[in-house]
Amino acid sequence: MALPPPTKDQAYCKVSALEASEVQLSLAIFLTEVDNPDPLTGEKALAPSLSFLFHHSKNHKKFIFDLGVRKDFENYPPAVVECWIKVFFPCQVSKDPVDCLTKGGYVPNDIDYICLSHLHFDHVGDPSLFPKSMFLVGAQGKNLS
Repeated sequence: MALPPPTKDQAYCKVSALEASEVQLSLAIFLTEVDNPDPLTGEKALAPSLSFLFHHSKNHKKFIFDLGVRKDFENYPPAVVECWIKVFFPCQVSKDPVDCLTKGGYVPNDIDYICLSHLHFDHVGDPSLFPKSMFLVGAQGKNLS
């Protein structure tokens, strides 16, 4: 099945990648052959955590997919900071989606929708920075509202 041919004045989305942090990850998560597969002592690499801004050409709605790690990650629940961030996934957050939006001429109140792919700390960011946005989450996330 082929895509339909383009039409005059067809709607589209402009997509922009937004820096949302960098997370240090064990290479054993992604590679099958590493010298030391232990997640604590094995090789690690710094990986970008990206968010994506979608801007619809017709209705001008703006949609962000994922928020990365919040800049003040020390304000996550203590168990997340002490176990996950300090032990398994050290983070660097020099820019977050709000910084990237500002650089592109937007403010958080311009964002209509935010979809969180899942509710891990490296995807939820700081939702309080987007008070006017509607959040789209899976059924399990409804319990957190």
